[in-house]
Amino acid sequence: MNLSLAWPHVTHLGFTGTRQGMTHEQLRGLGEILAQTVGATTFHHGDCVGSDAQAHALAQKWGISCIVHPPRDLRFRAWCEGHIIEVPLEYLERNRAIVEACDVLIAAPRTCEEEQRSGTWSTVRYARKLGRPIVFLMP
Repeated sequence: MNLSLAWPHVTHLGFTGTRQGMTHEQLRGLGEILAQTVGATTFHHGDCVGSDAQAHALAQKWGISCIVHPPRDLRFRAWCEGHIIEVPLEYLERNRAIVEACDVLIAAPRTCEEEQRSGTWSTVRYARKLGRPIVFLMP
């Protein structure tokens, strides 16, 4: 699997994934991407249980600065300790803030088919609207 980032000026990676967590293949793919960006980027995520918490742990393993965008709703918050913790926002606003802050969005959806009532796919649609490059880590 070659996940080499083709964008030379990536300084902010955004991440979106599901509360169910990532598959082994998704985790491996994210690890490969993060290994290539050590020292050159910050990592933005939404601070939810599941994929966000897994991604945060991987970024920390590689020593990458994490910027945490927590949800206002505390039920699924992972309480990750980041270098910067943004003001909590509603899910949709928080997801948009992650996309607006990133140069590239990494998406680890639960399904290979786009879903309408999915925060991950909603975030992907917003990234497309803004023209952000997206790296998909499919299950």
